[in-house]
Amino acid sequence: MAGLKSGWSEWEESATDSMSQVKSAATQTFDGIAQNMAAMLTGSEQKLAQLHPFRAVHDDRNSA
Repeated sequence: MAGLKSGWSEWEESATDSMSQVKSAATQTFDGIAQNMAAMLTGSEQKLAQLHPFRAVHDDRNSA
């Protein structure tokens, strides 16, 4: 019975830690979105293309 309690306690700790990591990642994601939207709405110097999440995909292949 002691092994079961110990195992349950370890699992509970692990699950709690995983949830806090997910919460942190979600918070950082939404903070980034909010910052980008604020920059767009306040006329920041950034261009819309710089805010695009897949900007690394765009290149000069079609600019000839």
